[in-house]
Amino acid sequence: MKKFYWLCLFVIILVPCSFAQLLYDYQSLSLSLNLGTSMVIIPTTTNFYVSSADISLSWFPKDDYRQHTTFLSSVPSFVEIDDGLRFSFVNPSEKKLEVKVNSIVETTADYLKVKKKVFFPVVDFDSEFAPFLSEQEIIDINDDISGLANSLAVGSDDLFEVVFRFADWVERNIEYNLSSVTSDAAQKSSWVFNNRYGVCDELTSLFISLCRSVGIPARFISGISHTDVDYFAEKWGPHGWAEVYFPIVGWVPFDVTYRQFGWVDATHIKLQVSSDSTPSSVDFNAVGRGFNIKGGDFDSSVDVLSVGPLKELLVSLNFEVSERKVGFGSFNLLSVDLTNNQNHYLTVPLQLAPTTNIENYDDRFRNVLLSPGETKKEFFIVQVDFDLDKNYAYTFPLKLFIGNKTFLAFFKVDRNGDVFDFDYFNSQVPKQEAVYQPLQGSCVADKNSLYLGESLVVSCSFQNIDDDVLRWVNICLEQECHNKHFSLGETYDFEFTKNISVVGVKNLAVTLSNEDFQVSKYLLIYSLDEPLVSISDLKFPETISFKDLADVSFVVSQESFSNPKSVQVSIVHKQFSHSWNISDLSSKKVFSLSIPGRVLSSGVNKFSLITTFKDDFGKDYSLAEEFSISLEGVTFGQKVLIFFNQLSLKLEGMFGV
Repeated sequence: MKKFYWLCLFVIILVPCSFAQLLYDYQSLSLSLNLGTSMVIIPTTTNFYVSSADISLSWFPKDDYRQHTTFLSSVPSFVEIDDGLRFSFVNPSEKKLEVKVNSIVETTADYLKVKKKVFFPVVDFDSEFAPFLSEQEIIDINDDISGLANSLAVGSDDLFEVVFRFADWVERNIEYNLSSVTSDAAQKSSWVFNNRYGVCDELTSLFISLCRSVGIPARFISGISHTDVDYFAEKWGPHGWAEVYFPIVGWVPFDVTYRQFGWVDATHIKLQVSSDSTPSSVDFNAVGRGFNIKGGDFDSSVDVLSVGPLKELLVSLNFEVSERKVGFGSFNLLSVDLTNNQNHYLTVPLQLAPTTNIENYDDRFRNVLLSPGETKKEFFIVQVDFDLDKNYAYTFPLKLFIGNKTFLAFFKVDRNGDVFDFDYFNSQVPKQEAVYQPLQGSCVADKNSLYLGESLVVSCSFQNIDDDVLRWVNICLEQECHNKHFSLGETYDFEFTKNISVVGVKNLAVTLSNEDFQVSKYLLIYSLDEPLVSISDLKFPETISFKDLADVSFVVSQESFSNPKSVQVSIVHKQFSHSWNISDLSSKKVFSLSIPGRVLSSGVNKFSLITTFKDDFGKDYSLAEEFSISLEGVTFGQKVLIFFNQLSLKLEGMFGV
């Protein structure tokens, strides 16, 4: 197995010097996508041999509502498996085995539309969402991340608004910086949170961690996208973004690097879906003796075959200045009126272009969330340079960009204009009121996973940090509630006992509220069944000859919600065995092994196919299935060779590579 780690792309929206259209501006694209990789055989002995080899490619175009593959071919041919394409080589003579995949992909900027409010928190999820709610190796969750997510979610019961707040926070507070690509692997979410910088997959990982920490399913999307930024020599390259699950609606894309919240543009080619940001893109396997294997480079290229219509602007916008004329050194106020003309949620990325001799006192980039039909007003405060030649009058054009649309406003500056200070305009900008949070505390469960029939205890401790008594505070875990008055500075400890009767993921929300405030803490609890594994689609030849290969293949699947741990699959013969260790069985795994007839015994050879695994508490489980292969027509000389082959296997203690 080998994981490739790429430098991912980043879009910086630059002020265009011409009105040439960018690829992001089109509603649809027809793209030619070429992918390729290789496996290198490295002999370690002079009598090495390779009886079979497989390259499994999990990166290939995945069809969904915004992407369709109209053509797909490869060299050599492939077999489609659950999570990729498998390329097989039998008795290969080459030391470098190459695969190439050519496809034509039709992409659009379509997205799943959230047309009405989805209430937050979402409480119950089927077991299929468990991987996208759980902490992973890279997408980890610690107290800092969980605390930030809880603070950002305060005061909102709208799922889209909560997810938007997470995306907006990451985009504004985490710097896109190429420094982290010098490490051997992607940095964890906790590292990105502490260091405040990363590349696209790392920003995306932190965003997903924020979602999962409050019980919102989110998954990592690996793919290819386009950039016009000059410091990338290749304009098409690997990129990572997220999809967030909205009940009833489905998986909605969020690309925090590209400032595309709830949608992605047509340059995004989706290649892989995963629970973490470090899945293997290519797996290599080879059977034989006396060699090692090494993965070659992964190559990709994209050509644009045709473009569709330009995207339409989905909002109405009015851009104007407060004062048409000001004096030298004066401040001025720019206002933007936005109206959502659609029947679904929209996010609008605003960009105020820099203007010579004008200083901005706000972030020139804004991410604005609009619910269906909603109107909002955004403000920018600017200041004119004081050192301009006062013998002249000036007219300053101001440009505002939304995608490929440009809006203009003007104001004049001369010696007769009034000079306004910052406070004059700042007082006119509505301030977002801080959410009233008079209680501070935490909740923990005595276990985060349990089997059906078991109960758990949720323990909480909250302190009144307000300067007044808090009366009639309603304290609830789902439908179980009680009331409490908090005196000044009082700390109150309490517990809930909870039984969960359904297998799956439960998002338990502990809420403290009265008519003035609401404080919530979220706990993800996994209700488990016993781990269950199945072996299916076992294929093998009943008879072979000395010179033949016995190709054995089978599928191992997880049949339970609980994840089997420490999974090992083995094919055992009295003379040898071959084993695979499986770190993740959340998707079906296809196994194959080519057994040379020259290592089998004459007559019937019995094999055991054994799968062993553990549950979360270390209990051992096993599953076994037997099959037989007969070696027929063996000559005396071949029997002698078989004896020495089997003796060699025993001495070397190995079979396969």
